[in-house]
Amino acid sequence: MSIQTIKLTIDGIDIEVEKGTTLLEAARSAGIRIPTLCDDRRLIPFGACRLCMVQQKGKSELIPSCFTPAKEGMEILTRSPEIIDSRRLQLQFILLNHPMICPRCEKEGECELQKLVYEYGVEETLYPWERMASPPDERSPLLQRDPNKCILCGRCVRICDEVQGVGELSFSNRGIKTVIDTDFHRPLRCEFCGQCLDTCPVGAITSDCFDYRIKAWELKETTTPCPYCACGCSLTIGSKEGEIKRVFSNPEKGPSDGNLCVKGRFGWDFIDHPERLKAPLLRVNGVFKEVSWEEALRFVAQKFESIKEQDGPNAIAGIVSNRLTNEEYYLVGKLFRNTIGTDRIALSGERSIRGLTEGLAKTLGMAASTNSIQEIRQADCLLVIGGDPAQTHPIIKNEIHLAIRRNRAQLIVLGSYDIGLTQTTHISPLLPSPITLLERPGMELPILYTMIQAIFKEGLENKNFIEERTEGITEFRQKLSAFKPEASGMTEEMRIKTEKAARLFAQAEKAMILIESGVWSHLNQEEVAIASSNLALITGHIGKESSGILILLEKCNAQGALDLGLSSNGGGDGKKEIIQKGLEGNLRALYLIGENPLLSDSTLGKQALEKIPFIVVQDLFMTEAAEIAQVVLPACSFVEKEGTFTNLERRVQKLNPLRSPLHQSKSDFDIFLSLLRFLEFPVQAENPEAILEEIGRVHPNYQGIQDGEQWPKGNRHLYENGFPAGRARLNPLEIKTSQPHPDSFCLIQRPSLFQSGLLSSKSDAVRRVSEKPFLEINSEDGHQLKIEDGEVVKVSTPDGNYLQMKVKYSSRVVPGVMTASYPCPLVEERGITSIKVEKLKPA
Repeated sequence: MSIQTIKLTIDGIDIEVEKGTTLLEAARSAGIRIPTLCDDRRLIPFGACRLCMVQQKGKSELIPSCFTPAKEGMEILTRSPEIIDSRRLQLQFILLNHPMICPRCEKEGECELQKLVYEYGVEETLYPWERMASPPDERSPLLQRDPNKCILCGRCVRICDEVQGVGELSFSNRGIKTVIDTDFHRPLRCEFCGQCLDTCPVGAITSDCFDYRIKAWELKETTTPCPYCACGCSLTIGSKEGEIKRVFSNPEKGPSDGNLCVKGRFGWDFIDHPERLKAPLLRVNGVFKEVSWEEALRFVAQKFESIKEQDGPNAIAGIVSNRLTNEEYYLVGKLFRNTIGTDRIALSGERSIRGLTEGLAKTLGMAASTNSIQEIRQADCLLVIGGDPAQTHPIIKNEIHLAIRRNRAQLIVLGSYDIGLTQTTHISPLLPSPITLLERPGMELPILYTMIQAIFKEGLENKNFIEERTEGITEFRQKLSAFKPEASGMTEEMRIKTEKAARLFAQAEKAMILIESGVWSHLNQEEVAIASSNLALITGHIGKESSGILILLEKCNAQGALDLGLSSNGGGDGKKEIIQKGLEGNLRALYLIGENPLLSDSTLGKQALEKIPFIVVQDLFMTEAAEIAQVVLPACSFVEKEGTFTNLERRVQKLNPLRSPLHQSKSDFDIFLSLLRFLEFPVQAENPEAILEEIGRVHPNYQGIQDGEQWPKGNRHLYENGFPAGRARLNPLEIKTSQPHPDSFCLIQRPSLFQSGLLSSKSDAVRRVSEKPFLEINSEDGHQLKIEDGEVVKVSTPDGNYLQMKVKYSSRVVPGVMTASYPCPLVEERGITSIKVEKLKPA
């Protein structure tokens, strides 16, 4: 469909823009600046500040450019004498209750009001007015608010509501007494994303995590991708002399549209944590001593060579973090496969990425999500499977919220507990009610195939797409006909809801499936991904904008690790197999790179490590695994090295260091390069840029890729022009069902926005807002067990492990299912376990 455009003139400049564009947007597209204080490109136009007033030639009245649509033939003036006088007058009104203390304000030099006051020559208000003073609110962690500086532009209120879907702030009181506050003037209880701080044009909202003694003009700005989840948000870091002073996100870079979560905005302080490793450590007579890099690496290389010669290359194994750069993955692959000669190298959390490697790759052809993050907001129907994006991928949650609020998208939630996004639809009766398909773990596959069965039954499948672009439909339908939903234990009520969800998904013009993924997940990633692929294929919701499948990978470069071939061969859980080899005494050396097996599998992990004679740990901190290693190598942080990350939408982003490595730490790239040289393996390229070029010659998708581009080059979504094998394969699965034991409950892990592993645990800022661990149970189960809300209980597993946990009643979880904060030692990496819950015996 062709885009309709209109032509108009602004300040004598001819402009052509898309129909529906506002005058403010049209002016900006031509490089014409119109001042504004209440406008933010992420928000719906509001018209509060009245500074963006413009004039249509030949007319006397002024019109707000921020929400006036451009029309064909308009002639607009932006700086007539009437407009200048209007802006000066409006600034006078704004200054009535705003203190002119610019030199002492935290926002000096970057305050939008300060710039406009100077530009228009307004020094003080000419109107007599006694300012209404209010004390600053410093009761909340991370964020502080000063109502005296607030200009009531409403940007903080709107971004919290429109983008975040939280609504923590609102306009209180009326008239001249209006303020922005929480309900009942309480401290903030929110996501602490700092979006209100980011959008505030003045100094009304600040953070004690930022150093405002350093002014904006003193800062060196460095843009680099976030080191946490796989969304790949772009961080613009303001620093001075290597110390971070501010963090924000440039809306023109990365997938986040300028938005950040609490970890991205405030969770960077781990880079200066006092527990950072300072120098290489070598265990001598049972005690660590600091040694030079040459001594440490030469010792490691000699031990690897000795073990390889005596016990063979398969006596050496490695487990690698999902947070290395693409270039580092390439080198570590060379180290193990080409130099040592073993395939015993595993990626941390491999079980959680099987949805890509064994799911989407088998059915569609590529081990990657099909669409871009910002396409979510244009979807008409969204199916979220197996978790809560608000806790794991907050930027994805924002996109879902925008789809619901602005596009009236239908939300379908499939899992074992409800998520906060379903509350978004209650804001307006015009929004479609969510469909929550909540069942015990293991029912995901029966529900997905009930949806597929209903689509065929009602003739809602996309016959043309199936005929032209898929294969295996006859066999698929034969096996599908044998499936009986009731045999899986599905109730009639659930079947009816599932069939309704199927109709809405099939009839939507644009529909997307979002599958949660992580070491905490209980999903069978491979089977759920295949079933989701089948659902997308039979409805034709793939190969086009805002239609496809996103697998929400957990760590920042999990996609890059897969692209570079770091997942273990054979389709199993490589990390688990390596731990098992250690338990059996079949490993002589283990190289742990940014990975701590004792965090996720403490009992078996410790037993295995104790049986391995030579352990090398390469990390930022002295982890539990490092404490029992023979060699510890200090790695540097993400702001101290170069390279690239690939996010979950296949976007390759360059890391730009803002300082040299702290203490004696080195980048993983330099460590691997040195080891390869000690092992006499020839490496021609000596820097990340040269290695990326080499990667492009080996992996075609990376050939010629530039910073910020998605692979394949120029493709925002995959399969628009067909599938790699010509046709996608409809893959029937055998659905195995098992009935739960009547005397036990299922325990699954609950990911937290504030806790995602080692890095967040070392962030003092994030720890200040982290929740205390608790056992979340349905109130029906609590009453059945005669356990009160807030009571401490004993939670035990069949193998004898137990914990004491505080109970929290919740209506989110389904009866029979309980959740515990990740990481929970009772669940470890199995994703799910059977538990028994008992009251504590009186002392």
